Amino acid sequence: MPLTNNPACPLPMKLQAEAPASVAISINRRACDEALNMINLLDNAAVDQAVHNANSARDKGNHIHFCYWRDVVRMIALVQSEAVSGSLN
Repeated sequence: MPLTNNPACPLPMKLQAEAPASVAISINRRACDEALNMINLLDNAAVDQAVHNANSARDKGNHIHFCYWRDVVRMIALVQSEAVSGSLN
């Protein structure tokens, strides 16, 4: 079962170069490290594995791990995206 996009906890769409998603994220260091490790180990399958982990946590009723894995999914999508997001001042 795929994750649904909830406005209170948005997920980036599969980021496309021509229309990147604009997502405000707040990720803790542990989730950031997990995302980078998954990218190093799994490359393009990293986001799919993180989504699987989030779904598994949700199905078990573990909202803490569900939110953690959603953060990992966001970070993986952000790192793997080739689109520029945000602004430089």
